[in-house]
Amino acid sequence: MATPRALLTVALVLVGGLLGCSAPAASSPRPSSDAARAASAPATPAPRATESAPAAATSALTTVQVASVGAVSDVGLYVAMDRGYFAAEGLQIELSPTDGISRIISALSTNQVDVAGGTGGAALFNAFSRNIPVKLVADKGRLAPGFGYFALTVRQDLVDSGQVRTVADLHRRVLAVNLLNTGSIGERLADLALARGNLTRDDVTAIDLTYTDMTVGFGNRGIDAAIQLEPMVTAAVAQGLATRLLTLDEVSPDHQVGVLMYGPRFAASEEGHRFLVAYLRGVRDYHEAFTHGRDRTAIIDILTRYSTVKDPALYELMVMPAFNPDGYVNRASIQGDYDYYRARGFIQQDVRLDAVVDDRYVESALQRLGRYQPRS
Repeated sequence: MATPRALLTVALVLVGGLLGCSAPAASSPRPSSDAARAASAPATPAPRATESAPAAATSALTTVQVASVGAVSDVGLYVAMDRGYFAAEGLQIELSPTDGISRIISALSTNQVDVAGGTGGAALFNAFSRNIPVKLVADKGRLAPGFGYFALTVRQDLVDSGQVRTVADLHRRVLAVNLLNTGSIGERLADLALARGNLTRDDVTAIDLTYTDMTVGFGNRGIDAAIQLEPMVTAAVAQGLATRLLTLDEVSPDHQVGVLMYGPRFAASEEGHRFLVAYLRGVRDYHEAFTHGRDRTAIIDILTRYSTVKDPALYELMVMPAFNPDGYVNRASIQGDYDYYRARGFIQQDVRLDAVVDDRYVESALQRLGRYQPRS
């Protein structure tokens, strides 16, 4: 089993990894420790990776450029690459290291990359409001019941003393949120969590803090609670610094966090349809492993080889993301996020979701694969 130190090391490396994009640094409520300084340092980009295929067949494959940060939420890609599902569709995947939603959108819209993942914050909707020709085509991470990889965490001593037992007990306490007042997914989830205790952000002292610095904040008692994501949640819990008050799947079941996107050239190609067939096969293998326990060890092995989380033991401790095995995004969740950001002024122009969410690729994949059925 991984030690608390090992868990923290992994957490520091995987800044925003489960989100599928990295976040800018934010200030800490107190002077940062060495660990906090290490957390704020940019991670070394993962080496460019390609799907293995027989040498004789490689020249016949169409190369697809996929922007990736080595996130665990890229597991559908990793499995499909490792098991040859893309090669079976005549595709060769090349993973290009990247970070930041602005850079991802720019690379997609100019066809520098064909496929990328991102989160549904205000920055994404603002890109669409400028008529950038990018399409949301499939699910790439959601908070399904039991898969709440975002959590409202509370400092352990406050729980042990009985000072905080429910969300309502956070009244007038310090809550850390990543990218506060920017229209971030963390901000959206924070407001949903506070509402569980009939609180708003006016009832707490909300501060802007990076996910990794939240663990430091718990250690020096600079914060009382935080909206964290894995594996930072597991790291804080393993060190005895914090506990999960609730996971965000309890607050907003099936909330759409990550989305798979196509650039304009790839969206217009026949390869875009074949890509989704292979991707969904990978997603379904992962779903079987982490929902039904089938072939779990093999899927964890793939994750340790492709993602930034290299310790197999960590996958048995942290809460993983969920995916729709039929690929569809949760339109109601995306609409709810859009309405939230628009009402608060983070989105300046109207965006019609039907113009940016394109189910054609999922639907053509399902014509070949059929609707998901658990394996017997």
